[in-house]
Amino acid sequence: MNAKEKQILLKLTPVQRIGYLYLKRDDLFRPFNQKAKATDKPQTGSPINGGKLRQALWLMLSQPDIKGVVSGSSIHSPQSPIISAVANYMKIPNVIYYGGITPESMQKPMPRLCLKYGADIQISKSGRHNVIYSDARKYANDHGYYCVEYGMNSRDKENMQAFYEANANQVQNIPDNLDNLVVTCGSGITATGILYGLKKYNKKVKNVILVGVAPNRIEKIRERLEFLGMNKKQKFTYIDRFSEPGFSYEKREPETFGEIELHPNYESKTYAWIKYHIDVRHETTLLWIVGSEPNAI
Repeated sequence: MNAKEKQILLKLTPVQRIGYLYLKRDDLFRPFNQKAKATDKPQTGSPINGGKLRQALWLMLSQPDIKGVVSGSSIHSPQSPIISAVANYMKIPNVIYYGGITPESMQKPMPRLCLKYGADIQISKSGRHNVIYSDARKYANDHGYYCVEYGMNSRDKENMQAFYEANANQVQNIPDNLDNLVVTCGSGITATGILYGLKKYNKKVKNVILVGVAPNRIEKIRERLEFLGMNKKQKFTYIDRFSEPGFSYEKREPETFGEIELHPNYESKTYAWIKYHIDVRHETTLLWIVGSEPNAI
């Protein structure tokens, strides 16, 4: 990556306060629309945004002589359109794997965004991540492409320290002495970077609360912290919403806070937990907004 791109990736997104709740507005990371500001609603401006976009840019721009990129996800996940948008920016081909979907499914917002950015969509026999990524890795090996793994991860250990540094960097402007820092946890990549940043920048947070909306990631997070030279037993609280009776990652739960439309598969479910478990009037609390839902415009 060049110096200008690195500067953009390391620029801090704002912290906003609405009522009693602080918000880390990482949804305002919109490098394809530099006019975003804290008063914007997340759904305005560029349809691609957020911390996951930063991670994708860092991973792909760090690869020397990258010929093309392969990835895959659920049709509900923003990962695939983010990869397609970055590939489009870099002017390289990209292949997206979805599993077991119908032609009608291709009209859903996330596949439509992939196609908008020029993706070649391939279909795996199953929607299970191990099947999708077996196909994706094979394609990457056969064509000399780079594979972005589930959760915006990589098997390339060489650049991982810097990758997590980019996430950790965003911790710098959150308030000191928080009672609660609440983060939605999917793959655990963002959560790991935040935990790393809290230590690096000596932030005093009484309770770090990770609200899991995907299968339990506790051990993965601890493995990554150890890789980063941190204590595997770093203290945090993990709320496993994914295992709650009736909970579904795919089920959309629209939620608006102030004028901010929270992502219906992620932060909306975390905010629902906050409302019933934290008294934000008496406990200083920050909700980390990783990103808003991309719009297939």
